[in-house]
Order: sequence, then structure tokens, then C-alpha cells
Amino acid sequence: MLSSWLPTFMCHADKPTAAIFRGRRESPLPILFLGVKGRQSIGSIFLAHRRLFLSSMSTSSVVALVHPDERLERVLSDIELACVHLGSVHHSERASATTLLLSLSQSIYVVDDACFVLAASSSAHNDMAHFHVLGALINSASRLLPEDGRIQARYLIDVRDWLLQWALVQAQQTVRSGRAWPKYVQARCFRAIVLLSMRISCSSHEDASSFFALSARMTDLLASEDDADLAVGLGLARALAEEFLHYGLRQHDVDTGTDSSAGAGFCADDYMWCATVMEVQMVPVILPPLLNALHALTKRCESAYSIQDDVQYCRTLGLWQAAAECANTWLSWRCVPLDPVRTDPSVTTWTPAELWRIVQESTAQPVDVSSSSSTTRKVSAHLATLLLHPEIPTLLGYVARIAVVAMMRTSTMVAPALSARSQDLSHVCASHANVTTRAVHEAMLHVASYLPWDVHASTTWPAQRVALLDELNQVLHVLAAQLNTLDTERVALLQRLTHVYTQLMYGQSGRVLIQGGIVGANVLLDSLVRVTKTCFQVAFELVPRMRDAEDPITATSASEAAVDEVLSLWRSLLITLPPPDAAYTHPYVRDHVVLPYQAGRLHAAMLTVESDWDDFVAAENTSDADLYDEHLTLYAALARTCVYEAVQQLVASKPAVSDRGHISPAIWEQWHWLALMTGHLIADDSASEVALVPEGIQASCPEAQDQIHALLQDFMSLLAYLVSNGPNSFTPCSPQALISTLWLTARWIPVYLLRESPSRIEAPFAGSMGERFLDELVPCLRTALVAWRSDPDVIVAVSLVWEALARSSGAMQVWLAKEPVFALVKDTLATLELLPDAAQPFILRALVRCVDATRDGHALAAQVRGMYYPLIMHAAQARFDSAAHASPVSLSSALSLWHALVDAADPSTSGAVHIHILSQLPAMVTSVEQHLANADVQVSAGRATLALLRALPELQNASTLLAGSAQHVLELLRAMLTSLTDQPRVSGLDATFEDLLVLYLSLLEELVRACASSDAAEANSPHADDLRSLCLGAFGAVMPMLKRDVLTIPSVAEAFAQLVHVLLIMARSALYSSTHGACPFLEGMTASFDVLDMGMHSILPQNVQSNTVMTLMNPLQMVLRAAVYTVGTADSFTESIASGIAQGIGYVSEILPCLQSGASVLVVQQVWDDVIADLCTLLFLRVIQPAMLTPLVLALRRIVLSRIDAAALGGQDTLVATLSQRCAFAQVSGVLTEDMLAHVRQAYASTVEQTLQRIFASRAPPPVSAPSPALAARANIKAERAAEVAFNRAMRPFVLQARGTLLLH
Repeated sequence: MLSSWLPTFMCHADKPTAAIFRGRRESPLPILFLGVKGRQSIGSIFLAHRRLFLSSMSTSSVVALVHPDERLERVLSDIELACVHLGSVHHSERASATTLLLSLSQSIYVVDDACFVLAASSSAHNDMAHFHVLGALINSASRLLPEDGRIQARYLIDVRDWLLQWALVQAQQTVRSGRAWPKYVQARCFRAIVLLSMRISCSSHEDASSFFALSARMTDLLASEDDADLAVGLGLARALAEEFLHYGLRQHDVDTGTDSSAGAGFCADDYMWCATVMEVQMVPVILPPLLNALHALTKRCESAYSIQDDVQYCRTLGLWQAAAECANTWLSWRCVPLDPVRTDPSVTTWTPAELWRIVQESTAQPVDVSSSSSTTRKVSAHLATLLLHPEIPTLLGYVARIAVVAMMRTSTMVAPALSARSQDLSHVCASHANVTTRAVHEAMLHVASYLPWDVHASTTWPAQRVALLDELNQVLHVLAAQLNTLDTERVALLQRLTHVYTQLMYGQSGRVLIQGGIVGANVLLDSLVRVTKTCFQVAFELVPRMRDAEDPITATSASEAAVDEVLSLWRSLLITLPPPDAAYTHPYVRDHVVLPYQAGRLHAAMLTVESDWDDFVAAENTSDADLYDEHLTLYAALARTCVYEAVQQLVASKPAVSDRGHISPAIWEQWHWLALMTGHLIADDSASEVALVPEGIQASCPEAQDQIHALLQDFMSLLAYLVSNGPNSFTPCSPQALISTLWLTARWIPVYLLRESPSRIEAPFAGSMGERFLDELVPCLRTALVAWRSDPDVIVAVSLVWEALARSSGAMQVWLAKEPVFALVKDTLATLELLPDAAQPFILRALVRCVDATRDGHALAAQVRGMYYPLIMHAAQARFDSAAHASPVSLSSALSLWHALVDAADPSTSGAVHIHILSQLPAMVTSVEQHLANADVQVSAGRATLALLRALPELQNASTLLAGSAQHVLELLRAMLTSLTDQPRVSGLDATFEDLLVLYLSLLEELVRACASSDAAEANSPHADDLRSLCLGAFGAVMPMLKRDVLTIPSVAEAFAQLVHVLLIMARSALYSSTHGACPFLEGMTASFDVLDMGMHSILPQNVQSNTVMTLMNPLQMVLRAAVYTVGTADSFTESIASGIAQGIGYVSEILPCLQSGASVLVVQQVWDDVIADLCTLLFLRVIQPAMLTPLVLALRRIVLSRIDAAALGGQDTLVATLSQRCAFAQVSGVLTEDMLAHVRQAYASTVEQTLQRIFASRAPPPVSAPSPALAARANIKAERAAEVAFNRAMRPFVLQARGTLLLH
């Protein structure tokens, strides 16, 4: 029995809950909003339909809504058989079953079918049948008629009511018989009820009674004492909120005709109107009884010791979880983005028709996302009284405390002594408690992010902030008492709780707490100190001692995330407050954050070594410097408010290092963390910005600066000790400590070393003292490269020091001119092959960057480069020559050196490097051809070649160099294509294939770009035109492997889109030249595009009939087809480049008016007419990315105008005739009857015709005379842009309306 461990709670047990959480009639908040005189208000409609709806509900049985007939019996049999065949081992059976189930929503009898299947198949074996027919009902909801005489279930409102009755019966059977009603069926049932209510209401925007009747039933179910009714009420409430939070408003964009994410087919205006009605009238009605139900269920769980039945207790916890998740969903509501609704409190008296007018007036306005910030949630004026009430955090805190203790108690239930059934129940109970805890913390996070629309006008919001802070403190107190024994769930719980604190202290919320006078500053800061102390204790004391943890990596991640949160909390507080108030908090930051953090981090370092904790997390490949970078950056920002104390503690915490005997790993671990903290404190990352001393360090007292100097000297001494005790020495040191010390050295060198006009803190590293440091650094680097040459991580760390020197302008005047440095480089390059393969590119890259960055100083920069570059190139060449006849692994490593050199060398100063490597292209291609079975060799060669092509335009005589190397690049592409073709692939991609394919596409792109640069350098470049034709051939050669599944891979899709864009812009003339005859590379070559089904936005020529076709296309047709495909399949990842592609298509079409009659004209006409037809299909018959609407509209206009101006193509008459034929055979999604298909095609043809007329009428006015051709051209461009803007503005509403109509059909 569970009663033996159930807790007794004292928190709020006797405290009366505020009226907001009692019954609706006791609530001081307005539930029914009565209209003004002479107006039928929403409230009066609500009352009338409440009585009608409730009178029809009974939970005892379900009366059949549809009577059986032969067709329905056959449908039932087919659906049940299809559900069985979904699990068949035979592909044909699975495919036919899938086709049947997907086609259910297209039937005109979908309502009758769904109701009959739900009523006739009531056994547990038919849950899948219920799932699929409910899905069909959801998918067809937007197309259903409120009254349809063709079917038995004539009235949609009757179907909605019947579905709710069916759900109640299912829930009752679950309670009484114990048979589980699957959650996946429940979710679809509740969503179907919501969508049907929306469809009924949207049929007439003057009457939302269907919606109101549903909310009336919901409130009664939420107030019911029957568990089954309550479960249905919670499910409905959650489905209603999620419909707009997860499906509608969150994805809403006025640029779309429909909401593709919802899958329900409602147009954007309908979604927005329903959301507005819900926010204005239903949120105030449903939220109070929902919170009341959560409170009642929490009290039931609090007194759970009285429940003797394990099953009943588990069911209670399940209801509690459902209530918490539902409340969390409703409290996450984001107010609709309509200014009249958000700002006018009297909106509650408006009728549905008035709300519909507001929605329509706002359609053309951009959506204001300021209320949907990721950090704050602006609350509309009419919801402020409800959502900003102080009792909401009071309730959530009460629930959170009960949930925390319940979670802790359920986690101890599982024991070997329990029966298997009891253990199963215990696991379920523990899951319910954990999910409830997460849900209520998310709800508290939502409340913490609330911000009133008018901060100054809100009277309850400040009090809500204080109440939430008080509740967080109480929850933390309950949690802290449970932290003696730790597990991953407790650590994750602390992290989530800390996140709520951080959100509460963000922005205006934090300011009102600390400046508003409603809570004392000391009280607030003490609260933050408590949560900080708890997080530090867990992360630095308890987690490192968790030797028996089941998931130590998760526990560590959660505890470090909690530390991140408290550091962010204090950092955001300092940023939010004005300087005087921020200065007041500095002692708290010093004494309770910075110093405890430093001490705790060093203490945890010792514990992790003693408990072998690193063995658990050794699988992490990321270094601590990278893994904790954001974390330590926050620490450094706080520590710079108390530099003296922080550095003083670091100096005092240095562990002793003896020259004799073994040094414990704990000592090295502490030095490791000392290096990381010191590096972040004294310097910022200077890799991508100008290196400057941080302001806090620069302004610190002289004593603090002297301590920094001493600390860096200690690390320099430590570095000398570490490098001399390598892995083969008698007392080997920690490689991690050495790597961290090298990282620290690389961190501070660009900031402090040999600065011009040094400040006080920079002075010890300037002039002769700075050069003395460099002299001491040389032997350290030499010893590291010798003693630690077997450790690639150490060698990479050494390369970081070289790169840091390259970013120090002062060091670059003297470093490479030193004879010991030259000897070091010479010896290192002579023994390069002895270093690990993985580290060699890093060393070469660092050396090249130093050589490129050298300045005139002790020696002339040109003289220094003349000394070093021959050494570097000889070493790389020798490495390549020796690897040419070695293993593929060695060859791949040698080729990666070429890549490192090209990538690091500056073409403007080190062009000789690129020219030399260009001369090695034939040898590289030969090596690739000899190792076609090894993709690593090809990838390394491809990357080196790609870097060469990118640097080529910056080299002198780029055109000549291109002429000499292009053929070798094409040979490399052919070799790569052979490997791509030969590699077996069933579906999808493996990493090697993907890398090779992306490289192929990128190489081809850069080769086309190089041709454009060659044209710019030389006015007449026939070689570049020929080369572009060869590039088109290479593009066609790779097309057969660009199947639909391949183009869904993000890296491939991006590379493909970039290549297509470049071909459109930079190979326009070659595209038209290719229509005169087949390109040599395309003879016998086929270009493949999958015929996209309607859900995949596929675009193909109209004559394509099969699912996968191989059809010969000339390059113009192929590139334009690829362009249309990319535009049609654009997503958020590729929409930017896809917009450029749409413009590129228009750019290519501008040549059409200049075409002369010839044999190729018919080919060009067919290609462009196909493009125009496909763009129309995209615009009106396909779901597209919202951002693509304007580019598509403008591209279509540009192409059509160019097409009708092309006299050689027949002008307007031939275009209209071709499009009419295309419209007559347009591909339409869905399974439609012949009459319905003909109707949609007719509507589509009319839409296309109107679109063409609008385009014809959108021409810019004739050019006016101007004093000069330049001014005339400028005036014409301005007029054309104005015409485009006007056309787009006029077309968007037309397109949105047409899309809504056609897509709904």
C-alpha cells in the first residue's frame, strides 16, 4: 500500500484560498460580460446556449448518430483491416493500408464514417481505428459544412455534441472498468471537438455561440466531482488552448493564406478571429474554474494518506498531472497581436461581428511580435485583472511544494520487496509527480515573464511579483530539505526553479522588486543569496560526491545549468539596475557569488578527482575551456566588480607544486580551474575582435593589478615545469593542466603583451620586459613540441599560443626575427611527420598566420617571410610527396596540410603559397583518382581545392591562373562524381556521402564564381564562357543523385540552393547558349527530379506522370527547374537564399525580349512557359513558406512581362494559350471526385487569368525624357521599383484570398 509513505503537508493547509480559485460565482472577476444597451452581447449569447447545450448532455450512454448501411459496414471493415495491415511485414500491405487511411479525410462522407466507426468499434482492439477516423475528421474540419443534406449526420453541431458525449462515455468506462483510454486517441478526440466548434462559429462571424456553449460545458466539467467528467474537462481545456498556442497563433503570419502548421486548413483570419473571441470572452470564463480544479486536486494529493487503493491514488496523481499541464498551457497564453484588443479594456463588450471587423482591418498590418518576446509576455488590458492577480503565484507555489514532496516520496517507492504490479504503479506515480513538478514550474516561469501592457496603470502586477518571490522562496526551502540525498531529478528540479528566479529578476520585473519599495532590498538580495548558496552547494559539493548516480552526465549538466542560472540572475540584476543601485549590490555579489564560486569550483575540482568523477564524463570531447565558456564569462563579468578580492583569493588558493615526488591529480585539477578562471577574469576572447584590457581590470586598484602580474608569473613558472615533465618523464604531469596553462597564455598575450602606449597594468609586459617573456616562452614551446609530441591536444594548445602571438602587433615586430624562434620553426617543420596527424594542420596554420601578420621591426616583414615560407612550403611538399605512395590515411592527412596553408595564408601577402599549391593540383587529382574507394582522400583534396578557388580572385593574374587550373578542378569533380555514383545507398545519407556531395556542389559554385571574376578582369573572356558551359555539364551530371530524400538534408539543400543561385546570376549567357545543342557533359546524361506529391511541394513539367522520372533536359530547363524546386521547397533554413533565387529567375528572363528567331526558340518558349505555370501552381495551389510570397509575386511579374515582350516567342497570345492548357490539367492535392476536380481547376484557371491581367496592367509608365542617358536610366529604375511596390501591395490580398479559397477546396 502507498499510505505508509504518503506525506502530511503543513504549507497552506489551513489557509483559505482567495475567491479567484473558488467556484465561478464567488469569483470577483467578471465571468459573463453583459453588453451595452441595444446590443446583443457575447455574454447574453453565452447564457442562452449554455442551457441548450447542457440539456443535451448525458454520460450514461451514446445514442447512435449514424445508422448502419452496406457502405458504412464496408468502410468499417476496410479501416479495421487497414489498421491491422499497418504492422504487416509486407510493404505492399502497409502501403495500401496507409493510402486508405490517408484518403479518409477526402471523402464527402467523412463525418458519417467517423461517427459510425467510433460507435461500432468500441473494443480496445479498435483504438487505432478511432485514432485514424478522428484524424480524418480533424483534417477535413475546415471543409465541412455546418449543414450537409448529403449525409446522415446532417448538422455539424450535432456531431460535435455527440463526440463530446462519446468522450464522456469513454472516460466513464476507463474509471469503472480500468481499461485505459489511450492518450493519443483522447488528444485527437478533444481536438476534433474544438475544431468542429471553430468550424461552426466561422461559418458566420456574427455568432460564436458554438464556442460559448463548448466553454460552458467545459466549466461544468471542470467543477464536477466525478473523475471522468473532470478528465474530459481538462482534456478539452488543454486542447482548446493548444489549438492556438501550438498550432495557430504561434505559427500565424498574415503573409500566409493558411496555417500549414495546424494542418486543419483554417485561413489565417478565421484562426485570428477564433483566438480573439477566446481571449476576450473564454479565457476569463475557463481559467478560474480550471485553477479551482487544480487547487482541489492538489488538496486531494496533499491528503493522499487517506487513500488506501493504490490504483485510485495513481489515478488521482494522473488527474493532478493533467490539471497542472492544462493550467500551464493556459497560463502560457500569448495575447493576440491586435492593438485594439490588447489596449482597450472595453473590448469585453464587443460582439463577435465587431471582433471580426477588427481582425479584417488588421490583416494587412504587420504582426507586432513585441508581446511574444522570448523573455516577457505582455498581458492585454482586459486580462490584467485575471492574469496579474497575486493569488496566481500563491496557488502555483502551493502546488509546487506539494509536487516537490510527492516527487521525492514517489522516487523512494521502488524496492525489490514490492511486487511487480506495485513497482509498475510506483513508476507511474513517480512519473505523474515529476511531470506535475515540471508543469507547475513552467507555469511559474510564465507568470514571472508577465508584463502589463501599461506598467504604470497596473495595481496588481507589483504585488504579484512579490507573491511569486515569496512562493519561490518557500518552494526552495522545501526542496533544500530534500537535497541531503541527491539524484538527477532533484538537480534538474533545482535548475528549473533557479530559472524562474532569473526570469523574475529580468528587466522591469527586477526593477520593480528592488526599486519599488514593496519589498526591502535586503530581503530581496537575501532571497537571491539563498538560491545561489543552494546551487553552489549542489554543484560543488553534492554532485561531485554522487558516485552511485545512474546518469552522472545528466546530473552534472543540470547542476552546472543551475549555476549558470544564478550567475545570469546576478548579471541581469546588475545590468537592469542604475549604477547607484547596482553599486549597492556589489558587496552581495562579492561575498555570496564571486568568492564562493571560486572556492567552490576549486573544492569541486578536488572532489571530482577523489571520487573518479572524471571517469564518467571522460567521453566529453569538448574541452572545459569551450564547455564552460559562457559560464565562466558570466563569472568574469561579476568578478570584475571586485577584482582585488577575487584575484587575492585566487592567489591564496594556489596549490603547492613540489619539484620532488608525485603530485596528486587533485592539485593539477585545481591548477586547471585556476587557469580557466584567471583567463576569463583578466581577458576577453580576442579571436574575432580588437584585444583590449577589460574595463573592470583597467580600473582596478594598483594592488589588484600587481597581484595579476604575480599570478601570471606563477603560471609562467608552472608552464616551464609542466612542459619539462612529459608523459615519458619520471614524474609526468597532467596534460589537462598543461593545456589549460597554454590556453591561459594564449588568452592574455594579445591583450597585454608589447602594447603601444601601455597603461599601468600593461607596463610589465611592454618593452624589454615583454621581449624577456618571449625569450622565456621559446624554450617552453620547444620542450612542449618534443616532450609532448604524442599528445595531439597539447600540440593544438601550442598552436593556439602561436595564433595568439599573431594577434599581438607588438609581438609580431620581434617574434619571428629572433634566431631561437627561427631554429624552433625549422626543427619543428623538419620533424613534422613525428607529430600526430590531427595536430599537424593546426601547427602549419598557426605558423602561416604568424608569418602573414609579421611587421617591420627587428627585421623587415618581407625579409621574414622570405625566411619562413620556403621552410613551410618545403615541409608541406615533403609531407605530400612521402604520403603519395603511403596509406590513404597518410595521404588524407598530407592533403589536409594544403588545406590548412591555403585557409590561413593571406592572398594579398602570401600569394606564392596559393600559386605553389595550384601547381600541385594535377598531383592532387592523380592521388584522388588512385584512391576512389577512399572518401577521406577526396574530401581532403576537395577542401583544399575549395579554399584555393575562394582565394583565386584575390591573386594577381587570376584569369591566367584560372585557365591553367580549371581543367584540373573539373577532373577532380569527375573523380568525386564517380565515387558518389559508385557508393551504395538505399535511402538517406551517411556522413561520408553527404560531405562529398556538399563539397562537389560547393566546388562547382566557386568555379562559376571564379569565371565571373575572370570576366571582370578581362573584358573578352571566351574561355570563361566555355568553362561555364562545362560547369553546367558538371551540374547536370550530379542531378541524378539529387533525389527528394537527399535534398531534405540541410547541408545539401543549402549547398544546392547556393549553386543554383550562382548559376542564375553568373551563368545567364551560358544557359541560353546551351539551348542550341546538348552540352558535351550532358550527352546521354539524365537529370532527375522526383515528382513531389502535394505535401512535398514538388514541381515538374506538366507532362510528368510517374513518381520518379528520368528525362533529358537542356541546361536552361534543368537550372530553372532546380530553381523553381528550391523556391517551392524553401523552409526557414533556406528561405533567404530561395528569395534570391526567385529574383534570379526574373533576372534570367530579362534576356527574352532580345532573343532572335531560330531553332532554339521553341525550346526556350516551352521552358519559360513551364516555369510560369509552375510559379502559378506554387502561388495558388501549394503550401509555401510565408516569406516566399513577395519574392514569388515579384518574380512572376518580371517573368511574365519579359515573356510577353519576347516577339520571337509569340508574345502574349502564345503565353495565354499555353497557361490555359496547363490550368486545365493542373495537379490538385487530395482525392477529389471528377466534378470537384473540374470545379477547382476552373477556379484556378480564373485566378491565373486575373493574375495575368493584373500583371499586364502593372507596367511602369513610359520613360520620360531626361538630359542624359544616365538620368533617364535612373528615372526608369525608380519608376519600375514603384510599379513593383504597387503591384505587390495590390496582389497580396488577392493572392491570400485566392489561396484560402483554392486550398480549402
